[in-house]
Amino acid sequence: MISSVKAAIIGVLFVLLIMEVATSRDANAEPFQLFFGSIHHHTAYSDGEGRPEDAFAAGRNAGFNYLFLTEHSEWLEFPFKADEECLDFPDIFSCFAPPPPGKTEWEDIKDQGEMASDPTIPYLGLRGFEWSSPTLGHIGVLLSSNFIDNGPSARTMDDFWTWFLLDKNIGGGSNGLGVFNHPSEQQHPVEALRTFEDFRYVTEADPRIVGLEIFNENNDYSACFVRTLQKGWHVGAIGAADNHDDWGRPDRSLTVLVVDVERFGEFTRAAVRNTLKARRFYATFDRNLRLSYMAEGYWMGSRLQREAGQTVTLLVQAEDPDVGDRIRRIEIYGSDTPEPTCDFHQFDEVGDRKIVLKAAPLATSDFDSESGFLEVSVIPPSGKESWYFAKVVQADGQVAYTSPIWVTVP
Repeated sequence: MISSVKAAIIGVLFVLLIMEVATSRDANAEPFQLFFGSIHHHTAYSDGEGRPEDAFAAGRNAGFNYLFLTEHSEWLEFPFKADEECLDFPDIFSCFAPPPPGKTEWEDIKDQGEMASDPTIPYLGLRGFEWSSPTLGHIGVLLSSNFIDNGPSARTMDDFWTWFLLDKNIGGGSNGLGVFNHPSEQQHPVEALRTFEDFRYVTEADPRIVGLEIFNENNDYSACFVRTLQKGWHVGAIGAADNHDDWGRPDRSLTVLVVDVERFGEFTRAAVRNTLKARRFYATFDRNLRLSYMAEGYWMGSRLQREAGQTVTLLVQAEDPDVGDRIRRIEIYGSDTPEPTCDFHQFDEVGDRKIVLKAAPLATSDFDSESGFLEVSVIPPSGKESWYFAKVVQADGQVAYTSPIWVTVP
């Protein structure tokens, strides 16, 4: 147990840290700062509404620090909105969505994002795409130079991995970062091929597969998150909006990037890439929730090496000043959790997918306050890599998840 004196000191220091991170844009003020944004959006360049400039402007007006536009790639060379209503002849011209003359849609998304970006906010409009197989699953690819549109025809995941690992200079995806999107939604007739071939591990791809949508819209995929970790992937917790219109709506989840501004000086595309590759981010629905998760001073996403029998101390800290969003509970989960299923057929009473992890956490603490923390010491087992992540529950019932910390013991 933590003494009351130590608890008071930690609480005061955390509040001071959160105030600094939340308000400062001085690169010398705090090595790490929080930047709130939204991943996974569509416009009429695939199966949504409007145009890229509309989506990027909406993200900026919503107060985000960044917004990723990720069109379904198979529609990026088709100048019509991909919607069933467009199959009706009278509506075909209302669905016409061509890029500006002399540009492809892929080029226009990048240009519109750059024009919408504003370093004084700061705000970044960013480009990605969604590789969309109707049977294997969907993968978001962020910050790549190129895209691939073979999702509908892919017979196995090798069709994607081959491109993802191919050099960007010859049309490949070697500078892209991948995210497993809304896992289990697509159903392959062969059970072994469902959900990215049950998250089949690809060693060469692992460094750049940075996350899984633990939230998509209002759905919770935490059981799928754990299953992915158990397969060996080093994925962080992504909160995805998946908006096809009304971008920036407040009821969709966010991904909060913990950016090393001391290294980058300001919020840039390079800083976003670095933070995503470091898995230094968490998923939440609440813009006011500030989370810190560390092990021995190392942020979430870190991979530590320890000797057999050595203790590792995990520390989770959460704070939200809103009365209705008080911190109620903090939990820590570890890799000794039994491998859960990632089953499409799990629904809640209104038909949403709620593939929520049911296993018991390895440590918990309950609160009813603006801030709370949980500190626990673990002895990771020898001969393997272990992982640990945190979950925060707020008074309004909303939850947040951190990316894991990994510890390898020879």
